[in-house]
Amino acid sequence: MGAPKALLVWRGRTFLEHVKALIEGAGVEDVRVVVGPWAAGRPIAGSPLVNPRPEDGPISSIRIAIRAAHSSAAFAVVSQVDHPAVRPETVRELVDRARSRPGEVVIPTHDGRGGHPVAIPKELFPAILDPKTASLRDAIAGYPPERVHRWPCGDPGVLVNVDTPEDLERLVGSGA
Repeated sequence: MGAPKALLVWRGRTFLEHVKALIEGAGVEDVRVVVGPWAAGRPIAGSPLVNPRPEDGPISSIRIAIRAAHSSAAFAVVSQVDHPAVRPETVRELVDRARSRPGEVVIPTHDGRGGHPVAIPKELFPAILDPKTASLRDAIAGYPPERVHRWPCGDPGVLVNVDTPEDLERLVGSGA
């Protein structure tokens, strides 16, 4: 992308500001933001946690956030910064579902495909923190399938992943 995706601007805010506001707007009280070393010296709202090894993949950032989360957390909402097109009502519904389905993973789907953000119950935290777990997908795959709730949310934004300049152009041009 030529710049950290967290600092890309969409609708007048950075992706990071946008995604953080979505999570906070859904009633999540203890929001943890994990950034890469690029963030040193940059003004970022809140108290971001720095992942010194982002090259280890998204699971490394998720581990940092889980370790920093309040011990009483029943679940974590995991959102990637490059998924800014999720509707606010989708995130609110995701949080409501996670609260009403304790111990279950809640994955929003659209057109039969899983998207982001995902609600992860505290019961899955040990698997995520296990150094042998290579990805969030692997941790979920090892969880009892009857405890994984795939929710057809009707929001195509859960699948919008901005990885390239062309993806960004499509997002901006879509009016999403």
